[in-house]
Amino acid sequence: MDDFGAIRSDVLEVLARAGESAESEGARATAASLRGAREALEDERLLVVVLGEFKAGKSSLLNALLDESGDVPLLPEAEEIATSCAVSVSYGDPEVIEVLRSAGKGSGQAAGAAGDDAQAGAAGPVGPASVVVDREGLRAQGTEGGNPENRLGVVAVEIETPAALLRPGVTLVDTPGLGGPHLQHDAATLAALPGADAVMLVCDSSQTLLRSHLDNVRRASSAVGATDHPDALFFALTKTDQAGFGEMLADMRAKLAKETGRAPEDLVVVPVSARAHRDFLRFGEDADRIAGNMHALRDGMWAALSHRGVPRVLGPALETLDRGVRALLEPVEGRIQALDETTRKTVEELRAEAVERQNRLAALKKGRAEWRTALRKRVEVLHADLHADALERHAQVWDWLESHYLEEDAYLTAPERLVQRLTADAAQVVAEVNARAAVGTAAVLAVTVAETGLPLGAVRPTVMPAPTDGDLTIERRLGEQHRSGRLKRRLRDLSFGGSMGSTTGAVLGSVVPGVGTAVGAALGGLAGMVAGWRSAARDERQEDRRLDRQSLRTQLRPLQRNQSNHITKAVKDISREFGEQAEKEMELRIVQEEETNRRLVEGLRKTEQSTSREAAAELSALRARRKPLLGLQKECAGLEERMRIFRATAATRPFLADGDRAPDQGGGADPGGPNGTGGAAEDNSWADE
Repeated sequence: MDDFGAIRSDVLEVLARAGESAESEGARATAASLRGAREALEDERLLVVVLGEFKAGKSSLLNALLDESGDVPLLPEAEEIATSCAVSVSYGDPEVIEVLRSAGKGSGQAAGAAGDDAQAGAAGPVGPASVVVDREGLRAQGTEGGNPENRLGVVAVEIETPAALLRPGVTLVDTPGLGGPHLQHDAATLAALPGADAVMLVCDSSQTLLRSHLDNVRRASSAVGATDHPDALFFALTKTDQAGFGEMLADMRAKLAKETGRAPEDLVVVPVSARAHRDFLRFGEDADRIAGNMHALRDGMWAALSHRGVPRVLGPALETLDRGVRALLEPVEGRIQALDETTRKTVEELRAEAVERQNRLAALKKGRAEWRTALRKRVEVLHADLHADALERHAQVWDWLESHYLEEDAYLTAPERLVQRLTADAAQVVAEVNARAAVGTAAVLAVTVAETGLPLGAVRPTVMPAPTDGDLTIERRLGEQHRSGRLKRRLRDLSFGGSMGSTTGAVLGSVVPGVGTAVGAALGGLAGMVAGWRSAARDERQEDRRLDRQSLRTQLRPLQRNQSNHITKAVKDISREFGEQAEKEMELRIVQEEETNRRLVEGLRKTEQSTSREAAAELSALRARRKPLLGLQKECAGLEERMRIFRATAATRPFLADGDRAPDQGGGADPGGPNGTGGAAEDNSWADE
């Protein structure tokens, strides 16, 4: 299979040569367009977000995926909690680890001063916005153990490391684990999901899929669904050394399918073992390689990336390249047609075509051109659709409050956690609307292109910021006045229970030999009093829960209202800015077309003034100029075909039968292939973390 990195590198190289040709032809607008596409592709990254429950083994898995086997692995693996930020890992040589901090935090220690920096904490002077550390420094600042309660104000960690997996332009984002004690982690994680080109959801195969796990599956499925690419979600099952793993995998697949709404066989589920792969890196045993199954996980990652990420990264560059080469070829081809006896078009015909095109471009350029009116109407429709979608998704969050969150004692007894939970959910809603905006704007541009005949570059809408909690403070309870008179009610229930118990006990005592009415009444009264007291306590707990729910509903209304207002304003802003950017992009394309047409007219004028000998020489020169341009056009078509084949091959590779894997991806009968049901290895003497 062709390598994505090779395709990307070749696209960059052809863009550079096409840009040089544009400069030599004097096509400044085309040269600028090609240069911009090349710069954008150089900066573009395939983004893989790794999601999982707290302590699911994500960091261990990522270290294995990056072939990290040193004494100090890149990402901390201890039983520690990451700070409330994501850790992004991209390619770079040499390795650089940069910790980004909020203003006013940190001690300003030198690079790599891990322990000292952590000890200084917030008590030191105002530090820099970022600090470069080594791997030990990352543990001191990037874990709860080294940086408790995030006193250093760490907001993000960016790593560049020379890992082969990342070289083609892949960035892995290790998100804070969901379900931990700090719900700020969840907000950072959920906000990152819809912007990902692929989402790897890590599940611990040694644990039953609980409701919280399935909620994470639901959230991840919703995130990739917002981009219309559900295949961008795939699963990694860690710790696959247990007996009967095949049955467990089948059960997990069925549950995952139910939660995602997809057929079980359509899900890419890869059993892996970070411990086994680490042993393979150290000792080279093939059994450990097979048990680790990292080659299958890489295949699964590229399968997910092939659906959205690969065309997102390469598509705009290839479109700009094709458009630019055509713009360079057209004037040359026109002059050749005017000079070549075998394909001659009269200069008058070619000039008439050029004049007609110029008139059409002039009409498009007018301030009241039809395309502007049509574009603005489509933007209005897009705004309405995005707004309705956003409000519907936001309403689902608050429906979930009623159906789930208010039924959980963890939230009723700690309402600040509920505020954090709702803020995290709202962050995902906003991120999903951002993803839907990207899809919707692309559709608007496609219709505009079809109507005007002018190809447009990618216009990306502004990213909508996530709403905050607004420093909302929730009181433990409201309405304590409704809780008065409890002692009186308890005494009443106690008296009633004792009375009923005495009566019942007296009756039973009178018919039971050796007990008697008096003893029965005494015992029954005591039992009745205990039952009455417990009943009163149970009623009070139920009443407390009801009042807590009512209190939370009242106090959370401002948060709901603020979130709704924030979303409404943000959708309006991104729609307006997209419309402005789309019109500007259209104007740039008109300028480029005018430039191409002007070069053709100037060439035709020279052709008219040429003698027969000059025409022959000019024709020869034009053919020489055309040859490399035709070569560029052919290379562009070849690159587009390579991308198509890569996507098709990557999308089907994880579904190959065991043993059918290509040699460069690691062959052999892998019992734990992406959709296999076999165990990780027959030898279960090793155990994953």
